[in-house]
Amino acid sequence: MVHALLLALVVLLLAPDALAAPVVWAETSVRVLDYTTPRWDGLVEGMIDEFNGMLPEAAPRLVYHRMPQHACQDLKPSPFVGAIVVCSVATAPFEAMTGVLHDGTTIVETRVMLNDRMFLNTRDASNTVCHELMHAVTGIKDRYHRRPRTSCVWGSLLTPGRFDAAYARRVYEPRDQVRISELSRPGTGRDRRT
Repeated sequence: MVHALLLALVVLLLAPDALAAPVVWAETSVRVLDYTTPRWDGLVEGMIDEFNGMLPEAAPRLVYHRMPQHACQDLKPSPFVGAIVVCSVATAPFEAMTGVLHDGTTIVETRVMLNDRMFLNTRDASNTVCHELMHAVTGIKDRYHRRPRTSCVWGSLLTPGRFDAAYARRVYEPRDQVRISELSRPGTGRDRRT
């Protein structure tokens, strides 16, 4: 009886993540508004190209726009509906952070905040941009270092890897029976490393 009760409690605690449908973009294209400092020039735009090459047909096309430089705190607090807003902060207690505004099933806006002070080198910054864009585009949650050789969001790749591509297919093409657990088997695909 106690084991059954504990099992039921664990299932209830995990149910929201396990049972909830993924939160995704409903639009066929999503604007990416880049307000970052010159330090990030080229990184965000280049990563948008990588994502457009990786995302399945059912996912939105990302449309990059370089905007005048504005710090995150200087942007209006109301939503930029249908957009991924990328901005930077001069200093913060985090390397980067993504906030996703959604209605329960559909993403309305995301804001990616990149910390200028934590920009150590182009390699780390590329992983950071890729990591945060995976949150912004697919709604995936953090599970650091789970897939170090196959992912930029759960690992250390500089561009989306095979795990990231399979996850995007899973959330945007649910009929595609790609199982994330299959990606950990050897020989199931190749990493895209730069």
